[in-house]
Amino acid sequence: MKSIWESEKKSELIVINSEEAASGHVDDLLARQSNLRGEKGIVAGRKRSWYYQTWFILMCAGAVGASAAWALLEPYFDDMHYYQGTIEAMNPNEVMPRELTAGDTVYRMSVTGKGWIQIKGQKIWLLGSLREVLSDSWCSPSSSGSRRLPRSCRRRR
Repeated sequence: MKSIWESEKKSELIVINSEEAASGHVDDLLARQSNLRGEKGIVAGRKRSWYYQTWFILMCAGAVGASAAWALLEPYFDDMHYYQGTIEAMNPNEVMPRELTAGDTVYRMSVTGKGWIQIKGQKIWLLGSLREVLSDSWCSPSSSGSRRLPRSCRRRR
């Protein structure tokens, strides 16, 4: 004996043309159906453009975030120390100590220097690599040990 369901199935025909069978919607439905059954398989996804790739989107987001952080923080950083005021005292011959103490803490210095100046009560040690800018050129004592400045660096009167 035939059931009612079997007779209805034969009478209803589903016609699928080639365009419908090749559409992406059918692939999505078949992948969903296999996932619901618990089957695991490799489903080849459709190719995306290179600018929609995850690595590219994350790279752009990181660049935007880093640039925004730099723009926010840069005004609060000084690249060089700037001292302004009249020189109250100076000693160009005193050698910079190798150890400085502040309270109970002892700081060992890794740089050397000779001489200091005092501006607004603050003692500023002069490092050995100190340069003086005159007439838009860098001037320093020659490396031969002589304390004479090159002729181009001497002050004109």
